[in-house]
Amino acid sequence: SVAHLVTRPQQCKGKVWDAKRGFIPQKFEYSSALISTGQSFRQQYGKFEAKIKVSHNQPLHHNFWMVAESIAPQIDIFKYGTGNHKTMVAGTQFLKNRMPQQLTKAINGTNFSNDFYIYSLEWTPKKMVWRINGVEVHTQTTDIPDQSMYLVFSSNMTETPTKELRSEMAIDWVRCYQMNE
Repeated sequence: SVAHLVTRPQQCKGKVWDAKRGFIPQKFEYSSALISTGQSFRQQYGKFEAKIKVSHNQPLHHNFWMVAESIAPQIDIFKYGTGNHKTMVAGTQFLKNRMPQQLTKAINGTNFSNDFYIYSLEWTPKKMVWRINGVEVHTQTTDIPDQSMYLVFSSNMTETPTKELRSEMAIDWVRCYQMNE
C-alpha cells in the first residue's frame, strides 16, 4: 500500500537542537513525518528510485534524499517546496575546505503536485544522473560522494504558516539496485 507522510496542525512536544545546550524540549503547533533507512539499509552507488506524489502548500517541504553519518555529503534526489508547484531541486551538498557547497539544479515545467512521478538517481563513481519518469533532468560529474548512504523521505515546514495547512507526501514504492561489477 501507499505510505503517507502527513504534516498537519497538531499540538505536540519535541526537541530542537541548540549548539550550546544540545537537544532541548519545545512545544510545536504542527507535526510532520520522516522515514529513514539509517538503521536498516545503506548503499554506495547504484540506482535509487521511488514513485511519489506531493501536495503543494507553502511553507511545507517534501524531500527524497540520501545522507551518510554527517549532514554532508548529501544527495537530494528531489527537494520540493520552493514556493512554486512547478519547481523542484536536485543535486548534492558537500563540504569543500570545511565550507558548505552545493551543486544543484532547479527543475521546472510540470505541476509536480498533480500526480505520482517516478524520481530516480543513477550514482556511479564518476557520474550522477537524475531522472523524472525516465527523462534525464540533471547530470553531475564532479564532487561525487564516495560513501555508503541511507535513504530519507521527509515532510517538514521551514516557518510557521499564516493559515492552517495540511500537506502530504505519498510514497507508492521504493526500489534500490546495486551496480553490476
